[in-house]
Amino acid sequence: ISRALINEASLFDCEAMLRQLTVPVLLAHGTKDKRIPYEVSARLARSLEIDLMTIEGADHGFSIPGDTEHTHPQTRAFQQLAFDHVADWIN
Repeated sequence: ISRALINEASLFDCEAMLRQLTVPVLLAHGTKDKRIPYEVSARLARSLEIDLMTIEGADHGFSIPGDTEHTHPQTRAFQQLAFDHVADWIN
């Protein structure tokens, strides 16, 4: 994913795009996300009947708030939790 795509992500109608998918979908979101409110994913998961993985206390990128380097042990634990959950979900 390029920086340009990341910068333009807010221009996409994510709900419309998700509605077009015919495969199972898993949204992963931290409850302390400062970039995208958790409720956005929770609402989408409810309305589209898709799976939602919630990481309680995690910020964007599954870190603790303020850990921009992603080096804090709790950040690493959040990221491992996300990785393990996604791997289980795929299997």
